[in-house]
Amino acid sequence: LGLAASPALAQDDANWLDSARLMRVAAPAKTFFHDRDTDRCKGFCPRKAFVLKGDAVLALGQAAGFVEAEYVNAKGVATRGWLRAKDLMADPGPKQAPSFWMGNWKRIEADIAIRPGTKAGTLSITGDALWGSLDPERVKRGAVNIGQIEGVVTPKGFQLSFAMGENGTLPFEEVDEYGCAVRMRLMPPYLLVDDNDRCGGHNVSFTGTYVRKATGK
Repeated sequence: LGLAASPALAQDDANWLDSARLMRVAAPAKTFFHDRDTDRCKGFCPRKAFVLKGDAVLALGQAAGFVEAEYVNAKGVATRGWLRAKDLMADPGPKQAPSFWMGNWKRIEADIAIRPGTKAGTLSITGDALWGSLDPERVKRGAVNIGQIEGVVTPKGFQLSFAMGENGTLPFEEVDEYGCAVRMRLMPPYLLVDDNDRCGGHNVSFTGTYVRKATGK
């Protein structure tokens, strides 16, 4: 698969987690990512990065016969760009959610573990995120910022949310001015995560698209 590495997805749209759609590549040949209106060209320009038939992509927008999409490979590296709409088809996803939550999820500079909670129907969630770990100079100076999330929550189908309080997990709506709050949406093979930018040090965020780690990794 020919993919160019890009940083973790920085979402500008506050409603991206709710509006994202899961799609699959339907074209039999390579489907190339495109840039849109860059210094290189006007309109849509093909890149070297591509996806193949059956690959899952996250659709984030649409314009002029193209879909703004993100693909995350098995290493958690994301590639984002525009794909031809005619090369994609909708993926309705699974009908049952609980078992699909479980596992170790990752993207670049972030990991989330989801396990069954002690009470029936609940999930235990822990996560660690970094900022600056890809910069050798920052690592050398010890200037890598860190963040953590932890909560026990009951999912509502394919979505869940929670906040972190001094005495444990809080409802998402009860987060205080400085507290960490997180929303998640399950779209197998992806886990979408959005936080309120208060879950760690400067620039640390859990926001992005995650893939499940392979067993034993």
